[in-house]
Parts: sequence; structure tokens; C-alpha cells
Amino acid sequence: MFQKQPLKLSVITKTLSKLTALCSFFLLFSCLNSPNKDIILQNALEQAGNNRSELEKVLEYYKNDSLKLEAARFLIRNMPYHYSYCDTISINSFYNEVEHILQNKDSLSLKEIETSIIEAEKKYKIKDAATTQDIKLLRADFIIKNIEDAFNSWEKGNWSKHLDFNQFCEYILPYKVEEYQNLDDWRTYFYQKHHSILQYFKYCDSYKNSSLQAAITIQDHIIENLTPKILYYQHTPIHQLSIKTRMPYGICEDYSSITVSALRSMGIPTMCDFTPQWAFRSSGHIWNIVLANNGKNIFFNSAGVFSSQPIILDKKMAKVYRKTFAVNNEILKLKKNEKFIPKLFRNPLFKDVTEEYMKCQKLELCANQTDTKYAYIAVFDDKEWTPVDFSNIKKGKIKFDRLGTDIIYLPVYYNKFGTMKSITAPIQLRHDGSYKLLSPDTLQKQTLVLTRKYPVFPNVQLATLKLIGGEFQASNDPLFNNRKNIYKINFPISTAYKIIIPDTINRYRYWRYYQSAPESNCNIAEISFYSNKKEIRGKIIGTNGSLNNSGATKEKVFDKDLLTFFNSPTSEKAWVGMDFGKPVKLDKIIFTGRGDGNSIEIGDIYELFYWEQYGEWKSLGKQIATDINLVYKNAPTNALFLLKDLTKGQEQRIFTYENGNQVWW
Repeated sequence: MFQKQPLKLSVITKTLSKLTALCSFFLLFSCLNSPNKDIILQNALEQAGNNRSELEKVLEYYKNDSLKLEAARFLIRNMPYHYSYCDTISINSFYNEVEHILQNKDSLSLKEIETSIIEAEKKYKIKDAATTQDIKLLRADFIIKNIEDAFNSWEKGNWSKHLDFNQFCEYILPYKVEEYQNLDDWRTYFYQKHHSILQYFKYCDSYKNSSLQAAITIQDHIIENLTPKILYYQHTPIHQLSIKTRMPYGICEDYSSITVSALRSMGIPTMCDFTPQWAFRSSGHIWNIVLANNGKNIFFNSAGVFSSQPIILDKKMAKVYRKTFAVNNEILKLKKNEKFIPKLFRNPLFKDVTEEYMKCQKLELCANQTDTKYAYIAVFDDKEWTPVDFSNIKKGKIKFDRLGTDIIYLPVYYNKFGTMKSITAPIQLRHDGSYKLLSPDTLQKQTLVLTRKYPVFPNVQLATLKLIGGEFQASNDPLFNNRKNIYKINFPISTAYKIIIPDTINRYRYWRYYQSAPESNCNIAEISFYSNKKEIRGKIIGTNGSLNNSGATKEKVFDKDLLTFFNSPTSEKAWVGMDFGKPVKLDKIIFTGRGDGNSIEIGDIYELFYWEQYGEWKSLGKQIATDINLVYKNAPTNALFLLKDLTKGQEQRIFTYENGNQVWW
């Protein structure tokens, strides 16, 4: 007879943990409408068609394990809304060729790599590759292995012990992170690559169970093994994770998927959050969250984008959503009832988490539209209004919950022809929940003086700092030993700037911009010299060469391109100017610092618009810029404006005009 041994504390703890999870599970599902969930399951099985038997094998396999059975049911219920490639011959051939391309990536430029992948894509007709619902494709052994691996990391791992069953289903259990992802053993792939980095955590009581510290550590390890470059490529996204990790470029969504996959492989509870459209510029962004041991989601950048530290949270965001494996029933209702749906809401696999990021406000408005049941709230993306949330129209009213503030919104709907129409004038939603309708007053006029078409972002601000200390000088000595100081820059200037030369200044042959400040590299984009109200040119003189032989030589200062600039090979005491061949008297000097090319540029054609009451942009006329600013008289008050450069450039941004200044939104 064997003598009974006392149970070890670790065994007792893990047993209690599992019992707690089971109790939570039964409590949770006793409160749910089980018949409805059974109907959803049966509908999913019916959609499986010939693949139904594979799914029933999974259910049969777990018939005696209630928790894993419900996990299987969770996956199957939601499979109809997830898609994969079924044309595996073309896809696998394409990925094999991409593998071959990447083997030689060190000898190829990013452009050459992208071009080669585009050619491979065309060769295998990837854009035409057949896709199907996962419910019709997944095999029993694949699903079972995924469930077993996920449960193993939940029950036996260190990083997800604090999760309840519901959280486990979203943060750990899913067999894929993105649609069209290869149905392979990605958990093992990432686990083998990264798990060893966490082995020493077991010797630290503070970190050994910390999902946050584990996430940060793995993130840093991922970053060490990536050489990414943010690039909006032109080919079909790579959905095989083992290839995606070796791509020398990608977008934030790619790096977010890598992060989630790597962390989930080790049982670290991670998901993807995104804002579909920034409220202050074009495009959106996606990043990651980890469910920390205190039950709160901690936000951080995706691997390879910046660092693993928390993202900047003070950027204006109208809405934040979380990618989910489970379907959003409200979006399903929208898709069922509406014929015309914005692109964002054609995918029902996300939920609203805006309140986790900011103080939100509600917006209630009248809506008298009768040809639709839904309205949307949109923000401007630099080109057009983009819907970011939706609401039912009930009794002539619409209500939008959980909106970011200090943002310009436009309530819209789709008419029977599929055209987006505005419901009201643009709305400025304030921090306290009050709002202002920007209905243009065409009776009360104002004069606008415009200096830019786009706001100044941090990259421009940093560049303008290199102007401080710069001096405009004149001399009749080519070495400037005997010189006249004309003007010194004492503050950063983000627009074109005009220096009026006093009549008391004599004639000089040599005129220059001199920058003595360290680390300035004489950065300046454009200089124009004027005499008798006309621009004059001479021989370009100054410091020769460019930093790291980049081609950013002194000649760039006079090429009439605001996006090129002088970047001297010497960090300080560099200069650039003109030799006019004889002494000349100047009226003015116009210069523009290194920046984004969005200052008013002399010679370009501009057009100013305002959003009129009936929901479209109305022109206030075109102008050829003859100075560093544009003047528009007789513009309406209380209006939303948009300035376009018709000559070149793409960046433009909505603004109001307040106290003589452009206020960007």
C-alpha cells in the first residue's frame, strides 16, 4: 500500500484556480440566454456545409470537459464571420517566392523588394485568390490543438492566471489574429523564438506573474529582431506570420499582429485597439493592449513602430475600438437593415472602448430623415468626411455616445442612391459636452489672412528650432570679414517669413544666411532676394557639400521647392547666399525654414472653400500667391474652411478663423 502524501501548495492553488474559473463559467452562462446561443451555434454548423462533421468532431471530443466545450462553441459560433484563403496552391506558391525574395533582401532596396513582391503577386493572381468562411474550412485537429495550447498557457502559464473565462476567450483563445492569416502553428513558432527571454522572471517575485512586464520584455526582444520601416506598400498584405516578421517594411497593423501573436503564444493576454480615423489628420492607427494583473488594459505601441512603452494618449481621437474574435451584434443589425454602409462597419469584429482612453461626451441631435434608419458621425480625413460611429434614428432623434471632445464632427446619412449627406452643419464638440454649430453667416463678413494650409506638427517644430540664431548678412568682401548684420532670427518660424530691408542699408555685392548655432547644419529650405519689388538672382555661394553626401547642398535653397533644403556637412558656422556680381540694394528677403512644404508658396495657385449650410464645400475663389500669405475678403463668419494648393502637394486641413488666426481641427 502506498502511503498518501500531502498535496503540495502549488497543486492546491492551481486546483482552486481552476475551480474558481469553473464557478465563474457556470455563473456566467446561467445568466445568459442559452437557447439563443444554441441557435447561433446551430446556424454556424449549418453554414459549415460539408465541413460540419469536422466541427462536430471537436464538440464530441470535449463533451466531458464543460469549459473546453464552451471554448469550442465560442470559436464555432463566431467562425462564420472570419475568412481565410482556400486557394492554398496559389497562396503557398506566392509565399514561397516571397521567401526567396527575402533571402536576398540585404542586397536589395526596399523599392526593389516591393517591386519583386508585386510581380509575384501578379504571377500567382493573389488578388483573385479564392477565400471562404473559416466555418467551411477549419479541420478538427487544427481547432483542438489550438484549444489545448491556449488552455495550457492559461492554466499552467504565469501570465494569464488573472483572466476569467470570458477574457480568456478573447485575449488568448483565438486561432488567428487577422483575417486571411495562414492556418498554421503560429503559437509554436513564436513560443520557440521568444519564450527563453522570460525564464529568469521566475527568480523575481515582482515580475514572475506580471503580464505587463512580460509583454514589455517580449516586445523589446521582438524589436531587436526586426528591422522595420513604416511603408504604405502597394502589394497584398503578407498574412503568413513567419514571413511577416522578416519583412523589412510594413504598416502599424502588421506590427500589431506580430505583437499579439507573439505574446499570446506565451499566454500573455493581448489584443489590438485602433482609431479608424484621426480627428486631426489623415488615416488612423492601431496599437496593442495587455490585460495587466490589476484588471486594467495597458496600452503600448506595436513592435517595430516605436518602442514598447505606452503610446501617447493625448492625441485627439474621436473613437477607439478593440478588435474582437466575437461578432458585434449591433453592427450585424446595421448590416441587415442598411443597404449602404461605410467601409469601417462592413467588418463586425470590434467593440467600442473609447471610454478607456478619455473622458467622453454624448451628442443628441434632431434628424428628420425618413429614408434611412441609421445616422453616422464623421470626422474629416484631409480629403473627405469619414464616418466613425453610427446611431439609430428614433422619433426624429439621434444619439451618439462616447465621443472624443475638442473635435469637429459632421452628422451624416446615406440617401437611397448611396450618397452621403449631412444632417446638420459641422459641430464643434467641447470638453464640457456643449457644442457649437458651424453654420456660415454670409451676412457678417470677415477678412482672412492665411499663412499655411496644414497645421504644424512636431517634426516641423523641431526643424524650425534650427533657425534660431541664424543671421542674414551683407558684405562687399567675399569672406565677409567686413559685414553688415541685417536680421537675426530669435524665435522658431514655421511659415515663410519676410524681412523688410530699411532704406538706410547700403548696396552690397554678397548677401548670405549664416548659422553659427551647433547642430543646426545651416538648415534652411528657401531664400529669395528682392530688389525694386522683383526677385533677383546671382551666383550661389556658401559652404560646399552636404551631410553624409545626401545631396542636400546649398543649391537646394534656391530651387523653388519647399521640401528640399540645405543640410551642411558642418554642424555649425555654415552659410549660403548669392554673389550678385556687383553691389545691389535689396527691398526685402523672403525665407522659409526646413519644414513640410505647407507654407504659402509664391507662384502657386490656391483655392479656399467653406462648408456651406447645405452640406458641400463652396469656393471663395482661386488666387495665385504673390506674397507669403493669402488675403480673402468677404469670407463668411462662423464657418469651417479648407485651403487647397492646386499647383502641388496633398496635405490640407480644416480650420476655423478666430481672432485673426487659423485654428486647426
